[in-house]
Amino acid sequence: MFASNFFPWGWTCLLHFFAVEMRSLYLFYYSVNSLVAKIAFSGEMERQLDSEFDTNEWSNIRLVDENINALMQCVEDAATTAMWKFWISDDDSHPCYRDELPGFSYVGALNISAFTCCCLFLLMCLWVMVTSDITDWRAGNYLYFTWELEHRTTYRVFAYSLVSYTAVVIAYVILAAYELVPTIYLSLPLDEMFTLVGTNMVGILMGSIAFLSTS
Repeated sequence: MFASNFFPWGWTCLLHFFAVEMRSLYLFYYSVNSLVAKIAFSGEMERQLDSEFDTNEWSNIRLVDENINALMQCVEDAATTAMWKFWISDDDSHPCYRDELPGFSYVGALNISAFTCCCLFLLMCLWVMVTSDITDWRAGNYLYFTWELEHRTTYRVFAYSLVSYTAVVIAYVILAAYELVPTIYLSLPLDEMFTLVGTNMVGILMGSIAFLSTS
């Protein structure tokens, strides 16, 4: 068992696995989190000021306008809090984000669901690791463990789930840009969609596909 091999070198397997092997998962979640934050911020700034500037333009404006800078900081902080809630109630309302607009938190649903998927994926990998007999990250049994893990049915199910999630997120962003789905609290004009979240969409796609390359 892995626990009995933790010392002297078993711990290196844990370190290597989570620092190196899981890089694609970290890229995936970071991209989702960044995409959601940009959408939340851009939508709220437009709602409050009725201006269709994108994130980069707001960043330039805040350099010369202290009032805008203070508002932007407040919106960023409030949006970050909303990203961890499925529902925004009257008691949860913030003067800088959806003030007096309670209801379902789209940004919260996107962020929390992605975070949950990633945590479950990590826990599954950790469970397989602690029940294995690996001894050293340089040993053949660790190499076999990584190969065998990537070919397990459970691993493939999670990998395909991440790809499916990616397809849903990208489809939602595109549909929101065309205003084909409810976007009362999310503003993402088509002409700024790719400049605003294009890089994040690529990161989400590459992060999820990386798991299928070995499964």
